[in-house]
Amino acid sequence: MKQECLKWMDLKTKYKLRSTSKTERRVVNSQKFYIHVIRLNIGNPITLSICPNHTVGIVTDEIYVNFQEEDIMPTIVPLLSFIFTNARIRSLYCTNTANWETPRFFTHLEGRGYQIRMLRGLYPPSFLEKFALNSIERMVYDVESLDSDELFKHPVIDGVRFFTICCLNCSISECIKVGQKWTDNDVEIGSRIETINDQYQQIDDYIEAVKAQGWKIVNIAGKTLQIETKNRKKHLLLRVLQDTEIRIHYKEGTIIFIVVPADIQHNDYEKYVGS
Repeated sequence: MKQECLKWMDLKTKYKLRSTSKTERRVVNSQKFYIHVIRLNIGNPITLSICPNHTVGIVTDEIYVNFQEEDIMPTIVPLLSFIFTNARIRSLYCTNTANWETPRFFTHLEGRGYQIRMLRGLYPPSFLEKFALNSIERMVYDVESLDSDELFKHPVIDGVRFFTICCLNCSISECIKVGQKWTDNDVEIGSRIETINDQYQQIDDYIEAVKAQGWKIVNIAGKTLQIETKNRKKHLLLRVLQDTEIRIHYKEGTIIFIVVPADIQHNDYEKYVGS
């Protein structure tokens, strides 16, 4: 009877009911529920937006709350621990309006077996330990400095089908290690890294770096390299953006690393670079 009643309760009521007794906590925790999107913005104040439902383009029953730094441990951590452990979540977005610092309180979240289909924003890699296998389908990962070994040691990464990594500083060797992992895992075409690299400026520098990693360049077109991989169906493009191509959200020295079809034609490069 109680479990049937839970189906009709909103998120706030379920969460409050857990605090009434151990029995009610067990009952609430025994039933999974769905959340469409959660948005967490780390700033002053911290803002948390939870949208449980989404119907025909109309957002309904949205919960929007502002928190201060002192509210993180007593309020945000228990709430998100409950939601992440008990909900099937379509999308989680986490941004920091001030800098690239990841939310430190993520290391204090409790529970395991998180099921979030799309993960986007700034997260400490240790957060990935808490996910159920094959739960993340798409991942947009913002990071100041990429450590691919730390990222890829978490088994849930092997199930991600589409990646975008936006990195403030990523070496060519790190890009190639990511590209190798992507082709081994057969991620979807269009997966990409966007990063600023101050180490190399000329295309010849990148050619030497790619060859030093033992990869074969099958075509060079201006500042674009097409790189062969072990995956017969997929290659990698490395593009160094020229001054005239720098967009508002790019800076000089930006490189883009993209998974493309192995049979891509030269005149189709721009379609993938600009997507």
